[in-house]
Amino acid sequence: MAAAPDLAAFQEDSFEPKNWINAACDNKPSEESLERFLTDLELRLHLAAEDIDAALEIDSTRALQRIPAAVQEVSHVRGDVTGLKADVSRGLGTVSAAASAATGNVALIVELERVKNRMEAACSTLKEATELSAHFTQVEAVFAEGDLQRIAATLASIRQGLALVGDVPEFKGGAARLQALEERFHQNIEPAVSSALAARQADRVANLAALMSSLGRESELEGLYVAARMPMLQGLWDGFEGRGFASWLPSFYEGVASAVGTESKWCSMALPDLHPRLLLSLLSALFSRINKPFRTRLASALVQGGDKGGDVVMLLASMLEAAHSFVEGLAQTMGQEGATGIGSLPTTVYAPFHAQLDRYGELEAVSLGQDLAAPQIPSATDDAEAAVAAIGAAAAAAEAAVAAAVERCRAATGLAGIPELQLVADEELAQFVSRLQAVLLELRKHHLPAGGAAVTSSDDSTAVLQLLGAAANLVSKLAACEGQLRAALSDLSRLISSVDAGKQALDPVTLRLLDSEGRMLQQLQSHLAAAVLEDYMALPSAAARCAAFQETAQALVYDVLGSLEGLGAQPVWGARGGEGGGAGGGAGGPLPAFSAYPQQAVTAAGEYLMMLPQTLEGLLGGDSEAEEEAVDAEWLDRVAAGAAELYVRELAKIAALSESGAAQLAADLDYFCNVLAALGVAVPLQLVTWQVAVGWEAADFTASAAAALDDLMVDRATLELVAAARGLQMP
Repeated sequence: MAAAPDLAAFQEDSFEPKNWINAACDNKPSEESLERFLTDLELRLHLAAEDIDAALEIDSTRALQRIPAAVQEVSHVRGDVTGLKADVSRGLGTVSAAASAATGNVALIVELERVKNRMEAACSTLKEATELSAHFTQVEAVFAEGDLQRIAATLASIRQGLALVGDVPEFKGGAARLQALEERFHQNIEPAVSSALAARQADRVANLAALMSSLGRESELEGLYVAARMPMLQGLWDGFEGRGFASWLPSFYEGVASAVGTESKWCSMALPDLHPRLLLSLLSALFSRINKPFRTRLASALVQGGDKGGDVVMLLASMLEAAHSFVEGLAQTMGQEGATGIGSLPTTVYAPFHAQLDRYGELEAVSLGQDLAAPQIPSATDDAEAAVAAIGAAAAAAEAAVAAAVERCRAATGLAGIPELQLVADEELAQFVSRLQAVLLELRKHHLPAGGAAVTSSDDSTAVLQLLGAAANLVSKLAACEGQLRAALSDLSRLISSVDAGKQALDPVTLRLLDSEGRMLQQLQSHLAAAVLEDYMALPSAAARCAAFQETAQALVYDVLGSLEGLGAQPVWGARGGEGGGAGGGAGGPLPAFSAYPQQAVTAAGEYLMMLPQTLEGLLGGDSEAEEEAVDAEWLDRVAAGAAELYVRELAKIAALSESGAAQLAADLDYFCNVLAALGVAVPLQLVTWQVAVGWEAADFTASAAAALDDLMVDRATLELVAAARGLQMP
């Protein structure tokens, strides 16, 4: 018979009888029949089940046999626990009784300890009082000996004694007496310290400094050190010879920095505990001392620079940059010596510049005014075209001048002076445009016709038309200036957002922004808030002047058509027969009647209009060829339409129109309308009405007018003017 089956499969949660039987059959020996195999398998299962039952019965019997013994053991444990609780309770009672009995003894011991401590304190106080009394008695003798070290030790002991028994009535005036003694000590030690500092005796200075420090006299030691080293630095300042302060200043800073380097090494050896405090005190004292003469020299240097035509703002910026480099070098030196900062020294170094930085707007007005005045514009009296070309060049120079002003503002104020620059630039550019506009007026006075006369020079006409390009260029350059200032405002905004009031600043810009409780910073923030509004303009006055300049230039283009002015009042319109007629349209005596030709005033205007396409080409410009052509076409339409409008206004002034006058007017109108048609400009309906109506025979006027009105070919109001001038009836 085979071995008993493996029972592990029966313990699995996924056990399936069918699967188990199939698996067992798969393992059946091939030579054994299935029926026999299954019989044996069933038998093995029965036997295994019986074995399991027997094992369970045996284990249950053993468990039942152990229960009485376990119950007995639990009973014994409970008894032991009860006894233990009783023992613990008795022990606690004993401890409590002992503690109660000991409380009185402990209190007595504590009281005895307190009395002992008081006695020891009283003994110590009596000892200190005795020693203090002895010191006060012997101090004069100690001073008489002149031993500075012993004097310092005695005064230190007196100070310590007064701290312990100063309230004792016997020593009521001890503090005042000690102060007087310390002043005497300072008077005694001061010459020695000064002498040792002057001789640069490091060891002796260290010993004397230790004596002063033991008495808390570090501030007096600091004063002695500053007094000993100040002549050396003052000598560097006094070395200025009176001219070229801006070029001399960097060498002064270099000399001070070199001296500080030397002193740093000496102090780190002689007075390590007070280094770099002594150096900072020395430098603060130096720059506080020279503040007033520094401001005087700085102001004088800027005045001299302005008198020589120099850029005073950049001169100021260069000196401020030298100061900034000096401060950064000091900070680096102090940092290498273990200092966490240089305190208020940067503010002290930059202080002399504040008065001139507050005048930045005034100084910039000088520099920008010089730059804008630099372009030379020739008189329009002699050469109109050269004057117009100079206007265009001046506009480009103005853009460059504003760009330079922004960079000066950046260099001198870190762009914190942008509000002042805007005011200055606006005023200076407005004056600049006014000067250009004066050239326009001069151009009109000397090169444009007066009293209705025709333009006699094609160069004058070209110059006037070139003004359109110059005006457009000026507007473009002013917009570029506005853009530069707005870009500077954006840079200023980023600068302000990076300012950290909690971090020590070394640069003059940040220190100035944070000075006076940050009032300047608040003002700039308010300015930037206003600059983001939609209607904000950085250069409002200059923009208004520029618009006026452009309007004047455009008006001059129409003024060239002055030959049409007064045309409606000429006597030729009412002349009878040969009076006042003819090709010339003059005011002479009776002339023979010929076929009418256009008058000179009309042909002059027509020739000017015909010249426009070629003259406008390339004058106005554009971002592309197509845009340039569109701008030229726009201005051609403007000028032609303006000429037609002016002509219509003059025709409306004709009071009487004779037959010969009508013939002359027909010739004029035919010519003028042909010019407009050749330019591709639509002829206004008023001119069409005049042209048609003056050609009608007097007998047919009423009928022709009615037909034209029915066909909407003419303007009724204009037709009424023609009828009134010819003395005819309207339908």
